[in-house]
Amino acid sequence: MIKPKRKPDFMALVVDDDPIYLSFWRRILGDMGIDDVKFIDDPLIAKELIEECSFKVLISDVIMPHMKGYDLAKYAKEVCPDCVIVLTTAYSSNLSRFNLKSYDFHLLHKPYTNLEELKKFISHLVNGDTSFDDISDDSFSENDEFPEVLEWKL
Repeated sequence: MIKPKRKPDFMALVVDDDPIYLSFWRRILGDMGIDDVKFIDDPLIAKELIEECSFKVLISDVIMPHMKGYDLAKYAKEVCPDCVIVLTTAYSSNLSRFNLKSYDFHLLHKPYTNLEELKKFISHLVNGDTSFDDISDDSFSENDEFPEVLEWKL
């Protein structure tokens, strides 16, 4: 079910089963003045919210109980094709396991070490700017097997 284009109901949806990372994102986005955000600790609840509301950016952990972040990202893109997807992980990722061809997204590796660069990255996404010219070239790379995926170490 693809929704017609309209103004997002909220700017970002953050999904992580770890309360420490939810708190982290609440602080980072709050520091950036982005307060129109929904923070969800259960991907199944997030999926229901995605069905009901539109948003600009989805930030989701990859490894969560009940549903993997990759599956949530695929669903979000099907329902809200204009949203930007950021998947976060502390693990190395073999993307070929997840049948994500033709899905553009960002893979952000934990731990985050440069909060200013992370804020720049998020600011670009929120503003629809994909140039990333003010972020160090060492911070991101295209995935060899999946060129539509940008991998980030910030």
